[in-house]
Amino acid sequence: MKSRYTLLTTAAAILLPCSLLGAMSEREYRQQARRLRAITLSTTQEVQRVRADKPSAALELFGQVSGILRSERGMVVMIRLSDGASVEARADSLAGEIQPGVRVKALVRAPGAMGALALEAIMVDNSRHPPLSNKVAPSAVTAVSTFTAMPLPSRGGEDVFTRCKRAIAYFNSRLSPLEVEVIAGSIINYSRHLGIDPYFVVAVVAAESRFNPNARSYKGAMGLGQLMPGTARGIGVKNPWDPVENLAGAIWLLRGHLEKYQGQPYQVALALGAYNAGSGAVKKHQGVPPYRETRNYIWKVYEYYCWMHGIQPEPRYGR
Repeated sequence: MKSRYTLLTTAAAILLPCSLLGAMSEREYRQQARRLRAITLSTTQEVQRVRADKPSAALELFGQVSGILRSERGMVVMIRLSDGASVEARADSLAGEIQPGVRVKALVRAPGAMGALALEAIMVDNSRHPPLSNKVAPSAVTAVSTFTAMPLPSRGGEDVFTRCKRAIAYFNSRLSPLEVEVIAGSIINYSRHLGIDPYFVVAVVAAESRFNPNARSYKGAMGLGQLMPGTARGIGVKNPWDPVENLAGAIWLLRGHLEKYQGQPYQVALALGAYNAGSGAVKKHQGVPPYRETRNYIWKVYEYYCWMHGIQPEPRYGR
């Protein structure tokens, strides 16, 4: 049976046993916070700074659940902090009251500066707080330049995170180092969670938006993964301009297309065709839609993917 993934956005949920994360008293939560010596933070910039200085430190976060990505591999909980941006943390299970839109306080920690955050404790936060921002810091639009499809030069022993950061900064040099780190970290965490090559995701996002979080197409597609408004609502992305939420939805959507065409010839091309033109167009044409935009898009993703792996792509047909 194929695995199914759901980005939860409604308040409806099956109540889970009290032993799950979220079912704890205020006293138990405070005891755990003291035991972990958690550092209280309120913005994503503070999270990045503390993780760089104290990689193994436990963190206490106050914010709002902006999404929950469930799969048979576990869960990823997105928590929007006071600056309007989200951080993500892995969890094996959650109590029913932890739902998108709920204010929470959470204890998280990671094995290192770039390791995925893991939830140690989370509970509903009933204290009063100022409203959270729904906006993220604007990034200047990068001018579209001609891509030469030359392999990304290797720097020897380079890890996936560093290579993704270099590629993202190449496509949009106006992103701040913090923005690059958040985007790269989100791509790697969500890709690994859903079993997709992060270099493939980098290639798709580069083809979609050149890593401009504020990109908007003439058809209304939004953000890094160019999600259409209806698609974003359907998969539970409440704020498509939040890079973390947008990537979570885009990668989940991409994974769904790959699963749909699993076992078919040209699976990846069909999945990309569906992502670009819609599953209906793939069904209508019984294959990759013949649209020039879609064909060019698939070639572009292929070229970027080869570039990420440091290999020379095959020339496009007709050249």
